[in-house]
Order: sequence, then C-alpha cells, then structure tokens
Amino acid sequence: MLKHQAIANKLKSYIDDNQLSHGTKLPSLTELMEMYGVSKNTMMQALKNLENSHVVYQVQGSGIFVRRRQRQDYDPLFQNTAGFFGNFHERITNRVLAFEKLPAEPEIAKNLQLPVGSLVYRILRLQYLDGKPFWLEESFYVADLVGHLPATVAEGSIFSYLRAQGLKIGFSDKYFDSVLLDEAQAKLLDLPPNSPALRLEDIYYLNDGRIFDYSRTYCQAKFYAQSN
Repeated sequence: MLKHQAIANKLKSYIDDNQLSHGTKLPSLTELMEMYGVSKNTMMQALKNLENSHVVYQVQGSGIFVRRRQRQDYDPLFQNTAGFFGNFHERITNRVLAFEKLPAEPEIAKNLQLPVGSLVYRILRLQYLDGKPFWLEESFYVADLVGHLPATVAEGSIFSYLRAQGLKIGFSDKYFDSVLLDEAQAKLLDLPPNSPALRLEDIYYLNDGRIFDYSRTYCQAKFYAQSN
C-alpha cells in the first residue's frame, strides 16, 4: 500500500470512529501534515483519495469538511474506477459452487461474441458480505483468451490473477434490470422463492477490445450512489 493510501485510511478511520457528521470541519492541511508526519504532497494525495471516495469535500479558502455519511443498510453502487462494490472487496468471501470448462451455449456465445460451442470456463460463486449471502455470480471466461485457470483461482479475485498473468483488462459494459429469483437462486441467497432481485450483467473487454468475460449477478440489496 502506498503511503498516501495508508494516510487516507487512517483519516477515514478517524472520521468513522468519531462519527463525524456532514459539514464537520477537519484540521487544516498543515495541521494534518503535522498530525500524520507526512509531506504536503503525500497529504494532498491522501485528501484527493478521500474526496474521490466521497468521504470529504474541500472548499477553496475555507477548508476540508466531512461529507454526508450514507444511509444505514445501503451499500455503495460504485466506487470510482474500482468498479462495482470496489470499496468493500475485503469484506467479501466466496463459496465456489461450480467450476467447469464447457462449450458455450447460444446465449453465452452471443454475449461473448464467439461461435456457439467455443470453450469457456463457467464459474458459479455465492459471495458473502460480512458473512451473509449477498451475491450469486455466474461468470463465463473465454478459454482461448484467459488460458489455463486453476480451480483455486475462483476462491479469490479472478481479475487479480488474470492481471498477474499479463492479461490487459480494459473496460466493461454494465446492464441492470430487475428479476424474480427462481427457487434455487432464492435458496442460496436465503430468500423466499420469487423474491425480487437486481440482476447485473457485465461484459468485460481487454484493452484491445476483445471480450473475455460475461457475467450475470443476482442480489437483493439497497444501494446509494454519489458523484463529484
């Protein structure tokens, strides 16, 4: 972790631990530099991180202020470039329900822009947030693009593994709609059958424009979004 990231985490913890309300003025830049024993550049980078994460806002000539805390029981829809729910990956654990290599069916092939029957990895995971069922995620990876995937990869961050293997992940398209969960989906998410849920479909591209992953995820939750 870079120094400015560590300082940002410390300042955020200070805000959270003291339950500082919206509009609370924080110490000045100079005072913060002295508090944390860092240079001006490091402190400015830390504050920029917190501003991008919607934790603080800065008013030129007035100071640094705490931004409104989200409503209780709502989860962040986006967190800058970290992606969907990017700011609490450390709170998520995975239970792998299926890991297999198989021919792509028509719907999957269409979303991956592949001939029907092309080999893909299918990974089905139940994800827990703070120990409670949260996401049901089914992903399909193009075997020719991602290469060999060991089954153990599905227990953690698949994208981190792919990046470490040299895959250049570029951008994604996201599609949202509402659905009713079938009996099997609802049971895994600890919900009654036919419960309404948010479905997110993701199509992920390499930086050269080729699609390497199509996923569909189901959850029932409340979300908030903030912007600068």
